[in-house]
Amino acid sequence: MMKRAIILLAMFIALSFAAPQMSAADCNIDGIYYYLNKDKQTAKVTCHSFFQDPYKGAIVIPEYVVYENETYTVTGISYAAFANCSELISVTIPRSIECIDQDAFKNCIKLSTVYFNAENCKEMGMYMYPVFDNCPKFSELKFGDNVRSIPSSGFESCTGLKNIVLPDSLTYMGFGCFLNCTGLTSVTYGKKMTYTGYYAFDGCTNLKTVRLTNAIKSITSNSFSGCISLSSISLPPGVTYIEQEAFSMCKALSSINIPDLVETIDEYAFSGCSGLTAITFPRSIKRIGKYAFWGCTGLASIIIPGSVNSIGDGGFWGCTGLTSITIPSSVNSIGSNPFSWCSGLISINVESGNRTYDSRGNCNAIIDTQKNVLIAGCRNTVIPSDVSYIGNFAFSGCKELASAVIPNSVTSIGNYAFSGCSGLTNINIPNSVTSIGNYAFSGCSGLTNINIPNSVTSIENYAFSGCSGLTNVNIPNSVTSIGGSAFSGCSGLTRVYISNSVETIASETFKDCSSLATVTIPNSVTTIGRNAFYGTALTSIVLGSSVNKIEDYAFSTKSSHELDRVVCTAVAPPLCGNRVFNKSSKARLFVPAESIERYKKANVWSYFQIISDCSGVSDVGADDAEVMYDVYDMRGVRVAGGLRETEANAERLPRGVYILVSPQGRKKLKI
Repeated sequence: MMKRAIILLAMFIALSFAAPQMSAADCNIDGIYYYLNKDKQTAKVTCHSFFQDPYKGAIVIPEYVVYENETYTVTGISYAAFANCSELISVTIPRSIECIDQDAFKNCIKLSTVYFNAENCKEMGMYMYPVFDNCPKFSELKFGDNVRSIPSSGFESCTGLKNIVLPDSLTYMGFGCFLNCTGLTSVTYGKKMTYTGYYAFDGCTNLKTVRLTNAIKSITSNSFSGCISLSSISLPPGVTYIEQEAFSMCKALSSINIPDLVETIDEYAFSGCSGLTAITFPRSIKRIGKYAFWGCTGLASIIIPGSVNSIGDGGFWGCTGLTSITIPSSVNSIGSNPFSWCSGLISINVESGNRTYDSRGNCNAIIDTQKNVLIAGCRNTVIPSDVSYIGNFAFSGCKELASAVIPNSVTSIGNYAFSGCSGLTNINIPNSVTSIGNYAFSGCSGLTNINIPNSVTSIENYAFSGCSGLTNVNIPNSVTSIGGSAFSGCSGLTRVYISNSVETIASETFKDCSSLATVTIPNSVTTIGRNAFYGTALTSIVLGSSVNKIEDYAFSTKSSHELDRVVCTAVAPPLCGNRVFNKSSKARLFVPAESIERYKKANVWSYFQIISDCSGVSDVGADDAEVMYDVYDMRGVRVAGGLRETEANAERLPRGVYILVSPQGRKKLKI
């Protein structure tokens, strides 16, 4: 009964909103129904009944109608006026029409031709609620000679349209007026249009030919974005501005002429134009915007003219075909990651005379002269000895970079600095480095070992995520914070040493380290975050005495693995979230003798069937038991890594003297 009442109420509300459109028309004049506004002497075309189908064949809407000796100007077509008129073939819209409501011609499945004569129509439907929704045969659109404007979304999603010829009288095109007209193949502009229209032909996936007139001065935002079949276009000589995303994702576009008056190529203007093989910049260009040529994988070479003074963030991001770049002396501003993921780059040079940037010592990199920051490098970069900072994204996506020597002058490694350098197998981080940024080495799948020096105080979020080749990690005593997901996805990681300086293990720090079988949490740690060790292969966990909070799923292991034992030396049972350990675990729990009964009553801890005294467990409190070393010969060449001292002795190295390096210091070993 209640359900029925709710349904009836919903129907009442819906009908209340629709009532003005469902009510009977004021009059019928020559077979067309109208609402009349006697005060303004205007008429609006409507339907006779919401449930009837009165309009068939060819309908010509007049400019004026006479009713009871009064003349009315026809200024509008109401909501759903012609909706579901399945036998409507064509319609003529007069020059007097100012507004056409949404769904006016919805589901007119045989409508083929529209004669659009409205000289100054101000409104047609709305975004996502177009006028001609589901008119599959609507293929012919003819404009009157005096049409001055096409409203926003006017002919949106008219998928049957093949060719558009815009009238010479047209001066205004609203937002997305031909958006997603996927059947459209050609467009011809009229003589008075000075811009191409915001989102005018966005998503017209079959558009191949665009004819622009010399009146066009600006290629506006998203005019042709997503036109994946557009292979060429000739820009008029008077164009001065190519706005953001104007040609984004035009994948078939192979070449384009940039007119001599263009000063700005705005952000994302040619992003995703993967077929673009060549581009010639005129001497007028001053600014290349953010991600202007992002993902233009076909670009083999570019010459940046001496007029350019600014290259925005990611200007040529992902242009994998580029092999060399020369930055002219005129450039005084380069944003972050200008050449990130340009994996084919082998040469980067800054012209002499540039007061802002340099390539000192032919280092094959771009250096911020004043700040001594390396902002862009390539596979052949030699990091200068006076650089103080490896900038954000500096080497990101350099897949062919095999090794990098970071000099002692460097104090910080920026966000994404070496992310995606999958070919990087060896890198030495000097003792001068104090911070390792977000995603700094993420995706460096070739790295098998990383030395984090004692100088580092923070390891940021995702710093080493996805380093699947890493087998062991030593976190030195200098580190006080490890960011979320810092080592997530390090599937080859088998050993982790966490120093007694770390206070918090953040969320997902070691998530999906699927080879990690044992871990010791030092006494300094108080909190273990959500999913910190989720998806690992842990069989043994040792929790330090200061741990007081363990969040959801922190130690929820892979389904094929089960814990064998958990040692918790905290006197008070740590507060636990949901499913900290696998509920099915049959692991033994070892705790302080005086706390056994408290653990048996505590949430989550009570799931353990065997709870025993931890005093006899051999590795409890032995923080140094997991200290691991890298082994170097006396020439400074690394010969082994991730070994305990006893293992180093047993490594069968040639006789001689070696240096053992750990986060705690150095020592000699004679074999």
